[in-house]
Parts: sequence; C-alpha cells; structure tokens
Amino acid sequence: MNRYSLRFVDLLGAVGLIVSLFFVAYEIRQNTMAARAASIQQLGIATAQMWGEFSRNPAMLRTFYRTDISIADWTADNWVRHFTQMLAWSRLAETGLLQVSEGLLPSSSLDTLGYSLTKNWLQDPSIYCVWEYGLGSMVSDDFAAYVESGPEPIKVDCGEFENFPFNGSVGSET
Repeated sequence: MNRYSLRFVDLLGAVGLIVSLFFVAYEIRQNTMAARAASIQQLGIATAQMWGEFSRNPAMLRTFYRTDISIADWTADNWVRHFTQMLAWSRLAETGLLQVSEGLLPSSSLDTLGYSLTKNWLQDPSIYCVWEYGLGSMVSDDFAAYVESGPEPIKVDCGEFENFPFNGSVGSET
C-alpha cells in the first residue's frame, strides 16, 4: 500500500467514526423523547383513572367539590375521605415532580397535567388542615418543599371543626 491509500483509509475510518457518533446521538435523543412521552402518558393515565374513580363515587365527588355542605359541617367521614383524596393527589403530583427533577419530563408537564396547582393547596383551609395533621409528613421532602413554596398558607384552627378526626397522629405511630 502506498502513502495515499493509507491516508484515504484513515480518512474513511474517521468519517465512519463521526457518522457513527451522530447516529448514536440521534438514537439517544429518540430514546429520551420516547421515555418522556411514556412518562407523560403514564401520569396522564393515572390522573384520568383518579378522576374516573371519583366519577363513580358520588360521596368522593361531593367532598372534593364541596357541593353539598361547607367544611364546617363535614363529618369525620368527609375529613377521612378528603385526606385519602389528597394523599392520592399528592402521590401523583409527587411522581410528576420527581420525573421533572430527574429530567424525564419538562417542567411544563406539571402545568399541562394541572399539578402545578399544588403550590396553592395551602390556600384551602381543608387542605391546610389535612396537610398540617399528617399529609405534609407523608410526602417526600422535595414535594413538601414544593407545596410549601407557594403563597402564604391560610392558617385556620383545624380544631374548630367539630368533627375534625385528626389530632396530629395521622401518619405517625400511635
């Protein structure tokens, strides 16, 4: 082989290497996009399933939307139902926030799915009460910080609600 054919082979090898690197980068990008799409889809499905469960349970809907009674008149069952609902919503939102922090989802996905509203949760007296009496200690530190980074909470004396069943023992050993 002469010098020119060696240079040509080296050049051809370098071009092949560069093309291979571009192909690998393209495949990684495609895989990342597919993973993001799957994450958004799974979170969307879980959200839809949650609403589906609510729609099949009139008592859950009434408690969630407070259509029939004010929280001052809630029974202990209303409070427990509300706590359960908020725990479920917290887990969904917490999952979304984790996926954003891991780079799997863009931060805009929390807005798209409605979970950015969790920053306003503590503006609602009923959510403030269940948050203070256990829910806030049952979520990850990152999610708690996210919720608590919202507007100043509307603090209420949860004990003023006659049927408020929690005494700070929710989520802790009794």
